[in-house]
Amino acid sequence: MAETLKNIVEVIFFLCVDIMKGLSFLTNTNYEDLNTIIFLLLQPGLIIIFFILWRLERRRGKDRFNK
Repeated sequence: MAETLKNIVEVIFFLCVDIMKGLSFLTNTNYEDLNTIIFLLLQPGLIIIFFILWRLERRRGKDRFNK
């Protein structure tokens, strides 16, 4: 069971690496720059945006029940 899970994780990992290498070729950047953009800028930015949207939606939901 553990060996099968390890193989699945490895397949997914190397698939993601291949996708990143393809994107770096298409965007004319290197793998490290693309990795930095995605995991240091894009991902945290999306987390912050979704957190703000979640808070706004919660506040909006409370307003509906208070009327």
